[in-house]
Amino acid sequence: MIYSFLKVLMRITVRVFFRSVHVSGAENIPPKAPILLLSNHPNTFMDPIVIAVFLQRRVHFLAAGKWFNLPLGKWLFPKFNMIPVYRKVDDPTQMKRNEETFDTCFEHLEKNGMILIFPEGISTTERRIKHLKSGSARIALGAEARNDYKLGVKVVTVGLNYSAPDSFRSELHIKIDPPIDAAKYANSHKADAFKAVHELTNEVRDNLQKQVIAIDDEHVDVLVKNIEDIYKGRIAKELGISRRDKEEVFNLTKTMIEVVNHYTEKDPQRVKAVKKKIDDYMEELDRLGLNDGVVGGSGKKKSLFLANVLNVFYVILGLPLYLYGLINNFIPYRIPGFIAKKYVERIEFRGPIMMVAGIFSFSIFYTAQIWLAAVFLPNAWWALGYALSLPLSGAFTYYYWNRLNRIRARWLFVSLFYRRTELVSNLVLKRQEIINDLDKAREEYNSTVVAQQ
Repeated sequence: MIYSFLKVLMRITVRVFFRSVHVSGAENIPPKAPILLLSNHPNTFMDPIVIAVFLQRRVHFLAAGKWFNLPLGKWLFPKFNMIPVYRKVDDPTQMKRNEETFDTCFEHLEKNGMILIFPEGISTTERRIKHLKSGSARIALGAEARNDYKLGVKVVTVGLNYSAPDSFRSELHIKIDPPIDAAKYANSHKADAFKAVHELTNEVRDNLQKQVIAIDDEHVDVLVKNIEDIYKGRIAKELGISRRDKEEVFNLTKTMIEVVNHYTEKDPQRVKAVKKKIDDYMEELDRLGLNDGVVGGSGKKKSLFLANVLNVFYVILGLPLYLYGLINNFIPYRIPGFIAKKYVERIEFRGPIMMVAGIFSFSIFYTAQIWLAAVFLPNAWWALGYALSLPLSGAFTYYYWNRLNRIRARWLFVSLFYRRTELVSNLVLKRQEIINDLDKAREEYNSTVVAQQ
């Protein structure tokens, strides 16, 4: 009962927290089979939430055993379908209790249950796959061995791709691959259990590497992110890729990583030169308080005068509703961000803490506001109208504020152009030079690929 209620509540919350959530490959989850879900782990307890709410089947989770030692945790966590797993880093003396954990997992799988495990064993926002622990493969093959390799355990890998793990209204792309049949390792497991576990773990890692944006070198990661900001929209437009087509956008980023890795290996001096230009350009943007979107859009043919007139009308006409939404939503909106910024050091925890804190802050404030409306407004219909206006005006206020920032950035750019024309012209030229370099590199890479085919 608690699990079902929380699933509905969290589904609504996740839809509000993220601007968009796209799930590809949901059909790869068998409707009836013992399943081990294995996922990367970039966003602490946000990860099990987003996976569980978008799957039809009931999910059990492996969670750090140290939390089950608390009286509340011992009573509460099993109601959330959590199974304790004990780590050496937490308490080496508890490791022997993992035999109980394995037995519990075997029993769930034998009942066609589904268990979610994060085999990296640690959460990190870095765009890479960490070393995978072998426990999940041992559970899959151990359950098969216990049932003469006829249980039919499916190992399904899940890739979580957050556009900004610690930010409200960011994007999430969940990729689910076709299942791996654990029983295909039966002969290998009978001959050498350690080798079979290693082989299955490697296959899981290979799958996850394909399902997420994974970049091993942090310097390359920064470079790719900057190229995405400057160049990705241009390529997507040329190829006719819509921003809503998350699968194609994902594949586009993967291709960009391949190209950068290719030149990093074949022509590192060229990469170094392009990186220097991009870094200088980004630093200049930051110093002037601009962003690439404003500079990149400066050459559009749309009338600048007409755009500014429309923006002025939008700002003036939307201001009353913005102020209404601000008054009613400012405090509950600010509380989650304040808590995350003030008390949460690790970036991996900020997004989840913000989301959970938001559930409480908005629930408490909306309840109090609606109660006051019911007391002081003339009748129930007025109170109902006020209640409905709270989330709607809040959504408008958030959208209005973001659009106001975009308008401000555009006006700042125009102002700079008229006051410091040479500076802005040089900035535009720097950007165009980077685009030209990237265009040339892309053409040469495509020619190389065609020649190799």
